[in-house]
Amino acid sequence: MSNWIALSPSQHAGKHYHPRQGYSFATGQQVIPILLAELSKLMIERLGTGTLDFFFASCPKIRKSDRTPIFVVGMPRSGTTLTEQILCSHPDIFGARKPDLMARLTQLMPKVLKTKTPYPKCLEGFTPHLREEAARFYLKGLQNYDTEHSFVVDKMPHNFMQLGLISLIFPKAKIIHINRDPRDTAVSNYQQSFKARHGGMGFAFELTNIARQINDYYKLMSHWRQTLPLPIFDLSYEQMVEGMEGTAAKLLEFVGVDWHDDVRKFYETKRAVRTASVSQVRQPIYKTSMKKWKRYEDHLGELLENLNPEVTEPWDNPTVDNNPYESKVYHQGHVNHLA
Repeated sequence: MSNWIALSPSQHAGKHYHPRQGYSFATGQQVIPILLAELSKLMIERLGTGTLDFFFASCPKIRKSDRTPIFVVGMPRSGTTLTEQILCSHPDIFGARKPDLMARLTQLMPKVLKTKTPYPKCLEGFTPHLREEAARFYLKGLQNYDTEHSFVVDKMPHNFMQLGLISLIFPKAKIIHINRDPRDTAVSNYQQSFKARHGGMGFAFELTNIARQINDYYKLMSHWRQTLPLPIFDLSYEQMVEGMEGTAAKLLEFVGVDWHDDVRKFYETKRAVRTASVSQVRQPIYKTSMKKWKRYEDHLGELLENLNPEVTEPWDNPTVDNNPYESKVYHQGHVNHLA
């Protein structure tokens, strides 16, 4: 029997965790994951710093699409499924779950541009015509999920890596980033027994690898907040848990739809959910997942030692300018603190 333990919130909420006899906290797990962290690093290196704002500003404008994609991004297990469920409880918004359309676009990019230069460097040859073609490719793929709603949610968490490409092909897209205490996100990933050990979730089986992935994700999101020409709604998971209705109202206003009472009882919305968060979105919001990592702190040495201090500092010492417990909108370095 594997020494992996998938710890359920109901088993361990409200008390410190101690491994049952014969088991360990997965610290002895032997896996050779394909680290998504390495992909994040590669993208950061290729993008460089201080050049993207000029690149975006120099790109000619393209026509607006007739549908508005809503991209919900963030670390896996950060609250992306809950956010999608809240959004899709609104009658004007459809949830497409996790389409792989953006990932497919990045794979096709060098071939379409007829270049050996890999993505994302090849975007320098991304003409307005090809950008509109890419948008049509994506929207055609969405038709496999829905053809009626004006707003469609793409909840592929790792699309945080593709926000630059998204802004080039959908100049009116809505970007919603879920910001959650990285230590809680880490524990939530570590508790989940993912099937994809050697795929996109391979990082989630070792604490050191989770820390590296979160560090790279944090660096990339900091980069997008400074350079992306689209506003980013930074949704505080903690604020949403403390006051769902108020946070949801701000979220819907950002998307561009009016309040609807169905959102209040999002957990009653009938739709397929095929993620590890399925049980959480079928019930009212609970608060036991906040500061959950403290209950397992004695077993998280590898994680806490490898997380960069700037990643966790805002949650331990929030300031007026950097308070992760409140939602806000970032736009090319400017911050709108929502009332």
